[in-house]
Formats: sequence, structure tokens, C-alpha cells
Amino acid sequence: MSTASIHSPLIKRARQEVVFLSSSLFDRCIGATIEALEDAERKSRAIGVRMELGEAWAALSKHRAELRGAFPARLDTAMALALDTARHAAVAPTRQILSEDDLALVEDAEVSRFVEASRLQQTVMPVVEESLALLDSLMSSALGLPVVRADLNPLRPDVACTAVMELLDTLPEPPEVRAHWVRHMARPLAQELKKLYESVNKLLAEQGVEEARYRLKLTEGGVLPPGTAGAAPLPVQDRVAALAVAAGVVAAGAVVRRPRAGHCPPRPSSCSSGARCSRAWTTWRRPGLRCRMR
Repeated sequence: MSTASIHSPLIKRARQEVVFLSSSLFDRCIGATIEALEDAERKSRAIGVRMELGEAWAALSKHRAELRGAFPARLDTAMALALDTARHAAVAPTRQILSEDDLALVEDAEVSRFVEASRLQQTVMPVVEESLALLDSLMSSALGLPVVRADLNPLRPDVACTAVMELLDTLPEPPEVRAHWVRHMARPLAQELKKLYESVNKLLAEQGVEEARYRLKLTEGGVLPPGTAGAAPLPVQDRVAALAVAAGVVAAGAVVRRPRAGHCPPRPSSCSSGARCSRAWTTWRRPGLRCRMR
């Protein structure tokens, strides 16, 4: 498999663009969050909740300048870590699946933080879906990959959301205050990330970067269902994605679509490749992609 070119001039230029735009991006996000907290405070009828919301927007206002100045470096560090991971994952993709014993050792605070981060990503994903699909493709090309690897995009939503969460965690405020921040920051952050993705897409396109191809894995006669004889068990992430496709819902951290008319049908039938399609799809983001044999 191809190795990701994480030090290419295109990737360096994209990172510079992100760092340049991220300060004003996050400042606008904070401003919109403060307004949302103030509005929620005015509408709340519970005295305790109103006090918490008032404390939350006051604290966020106090830290606004600090957050604006610290976010670019925090996001750049997160991107650098994602790129370093991509260098190894492009050669040998691996998934770390936690056992029940591992999960039992996770503290309640970490579980709560994970839930908050997941909710943040779930709010962001539908808003950035279209621009993210193009960014995944362009970034894969910039990394020198022959096909789209959305999981190796160093600016994917989970990387950006994690950078935000980690930055907020550095502030000396109670957990309930930070929880209000995250809850009311989700929509403003989604809108700002969409603008950021569009800017990076424009930059890469102007540099002559072409979109990488998306690949759907198909087999003659369809794919054997997991658990049947001769079928390899799917990792947890792929099982969730497959179930989400069948139910027509969006899985956390990924955009999973029902097939569009004229493309891969939801039930096994002939497709444009002459093969038989299966309901067990691989996760993909680009709408309108016709089936193609590998």
C-alpha cells in the first residue's frame, strides 16, 4: 500500500492556511456561543439552570481572548498528530477495539467527556458533510494516496472537535460550566468548520490537486453476512456502519447514506458493474458515486 506523504508542500500549505484562519474562526464561534448561552438564560424558567447559564457565558467571555490566541497552536498540534498517525495507518490500517475490561477501567469523567465529544461531532457532521466529502478526496490526493482515506484526513471533524475539547479542559472552570459551553458551541462550530473546509478545498483546488477516487468493495454474488460460514467478522466500527445503512440513520463520527436511485441498490440486484451488490457497504461520504469493481 502507498505511504502517506505527510511532509509534502501541499500539506504544509494547507496547515498554514488552517492556522491562519483558525484564530478568527474560533473567536466567531465563541461569540456565537456566548449569545446562545445568554438567550438560553433568558428563556430558562429554572433558577438553578439560569444561574449556571449566566456563570457559563460570563466565564466564556472572560476566557475569550485566551482561547482565541491558544486555538491555532492547539489545532495545528492535533493536525500534526493526525498526520503522524496517517503515515503508519496508510501502510497498515489498524483498529483498536476496547474490551469490556478496558471500558470498566475508564473513569466516569472520561465517559462523560467522550459522550460530550460524540454529541459535538454528531452535530457537526450533517453541516459539514458536503464540504468534508470534497476535503477528504482532495486531502487524500495531497497525501499521495491512490484512493480516498477519510480516516487519514488530518482536518476531519473528530480531530478539530478533540482540539476544542482539550483546549476547553485546560480552563479552571467546573465541569458543568464546560458542559454548557460544549452544548451551545456545537452549531456555531459546525458552521465555522464548514467555512474552513471550503477555504482549504479552494486552496487545494487552486494548487492543482485533483480528487482521489472513492472505492466500494464489491464481490461477485454479494458479501457473506458476518457470522456465517466463510465470512470474516467485521470490526465493531464496520458493524455499526452497516447497521446504520440498513436503518437509514447516521452513525456517530461517520456519514452513512442509503444508496441513491440509479446507483448501488439497497437489496442485491444488478448494478452498473454487472456484479451483485450487497447491503453490507463500506462507509463512504461522496454522494452520487456509481458502483465500480476493484
